[in-house]
Amino acid sequence: MRAYHVAARPKQQIKQFGRFEDWSDWVRSSLVWLEMEDPCTSRKEIEEKNPVSKALGFLLGAWYEYLGEFSYTLKKAISKAQEEKDAELKEKADVFLDAIKELCVESKEINTRSLGKKLSNFKKRIENGYCFENYGKHQGVDLWLVKKISQI
Repeated sequence: MRAYHVAARPKQQIKQFGRFEDWSDWVRSSLVWLEMEDPCTSRKEIEEKNPVSKALGFLLGAWYEYLGEFSYTLKKAISKAQEEKDAELKEKADVFLDAIKELCVESKEINTRSLGKKLSNFKKRIENGYCFENYGKHQGVDLWLVKKISQI
């Protein structure tokens, strides 16, 4: 790392790693500068094999495609999708519901309370360029929002 610093920390052609900019700028960049393997390469392989990451990534993308950047309670988001009448939106609603069911593998039915607890564990976690955010409460129930994250 000292040699990398003495060399004026030359910019490496790597994407930033989420919210770990300092780590990426120092550790990853110095390793890549030394022509060693980028530590994030093996991380990607591990994540691709992780079923929870896949299911969460699928849900985040489907949520954003169907609901956009609007906040909903889980119950409202699910009922909106189940009652969707617009033919153009029906397919997106069905993909969204499939994604919810995939994340709720422990039960055939969607339980919004247990799903909400599960989503709380994934708050701010970035998957496929999206992340869940808790957007406050409505009548004591959490409001959820999916944000698209721009990664450099």
